[in-house]
Amino acid sequence: MNLPAQDWQNEVNWDVILDSIQNEKCVLCIGPGVYTEDDVSLEELLADHLRQQSDRLKIKVYDDGWFHYLPGSNVIEPHNRIKAFYNQPFPRAERIFSQLAAVNFHLILSALPDYTLRDAFARYPSRFDAYRKKKPYDPATLKPSASLPLVYNMMGELDKRDSLVLTYDDFYTYLESIFEGKSMSPVVKEAIAEADNFLFIGLHFDRWYMHLFLRILEQHKTRHLLKYAPGSRMEVITRDRCQEQYNITYVEVKMEDFAAELVNRAKAAGLVKDTADEGGNEVVQRLRGLAGKAMLDEAFTELIGALRDGGDSGRDLLNEVVTLMGSYENLKRQYNLKLVDDKYYSMECARITYALLAQIDLLGKNQAA
Repeated sequence: MNLPAQDWQNEVNWDVILDSIQNEKCVLCIGPGVYTEDDVSLEELLADHLRQQSDRLKIKVYDDGWFHYLPGSNVIEPHNRIKAFYNQPFPRAERIFSQLAAVNFHLILSALPDYTLRDAFARYPSRFDAYRKKKPYDPATLKPSASLPLVYNMMGELDKRDSLVLTYDDFYTYLESIFEGKSMSPVVKEAIAEADNFLFIGLHFDRWYMHLFLRILEQHKTRHLLKYAPGSRMEVITRDRCQEQYNITYVEVKMEDFAAELVNRAKAAGLVKDTADEGGNEVVQRLRGLAGKAMLDEAFTELIGALRDGGDSGRDLLNEVVTLMGSYENLKRQYNLKLVDDKYYSMECARITYALLAQIDLLGKNQAA
């Protein structure tokens, strides 16, 4: 049973949370519990979904949704089955993510491989990235910020089969890759290390691998920080373990109610995105998406085309965009010739991306005038 509103709200230091959001020191962590009602486990639903065709797929399915390939199996069919599962609607997650996307978080970490969280944040300027098995991180990764937050899938990306953590072998490869520093950008690691506050929504701390997830986030080294985990159920032994090992305070409340209260308080503090950001015409929204995904070549090409179609009114802005594009092309040449290192390239890509987003916003304002 959930506590009365005034009781659970008093357990939370909202001022500290809001201050950490304002200073880009609050990391939002999302787990599978957001996707289902409190008495149903997403992992169990996934396991049932896979077991319906486990003989055909030649896999052994475990209750946590992970599986083991049996002799004669292939990787294609199980992947398609998993995609079918995650591509179905998850109304509860969509409602909660729609609320949270309005808050000025700078870094959002997901313990799931699907795109529900990404799509909620795509209504605003944002970027998306994901773990890729044993592959080097992108040196052009931008530092997460409230103006251009990063949504990062810790467990891979649904449409990229080789990135997914589906089996225990995958998970051990994942741990090796993360701990060796091969797959996660130092920019993302730095943002995690610099955080003062973590909000864990929907993570099942009774799963052993979730504790490894917490250690990847170095939560065992940051017991002095403030951390909250809202939810409607958690066994006492799990609650005590989280408090003792990671200083995570469990708040007994429905996730929807916690999200709604957080949004209301963030709104009162001026820490939500302008509703104008939600709209904008289709061209501006697409350009923002391209820039947010670091697809700068495509963004420059489309923006220049849009400005040329706008006639004389956008000529000054067009000249600025062409100049900025020249800077970007020169930067790429220097990087390809190894005249600049990864750190400089990343910093300059960030500067150019923010400048490009500002010019895209100007295009939107000019078209609205």
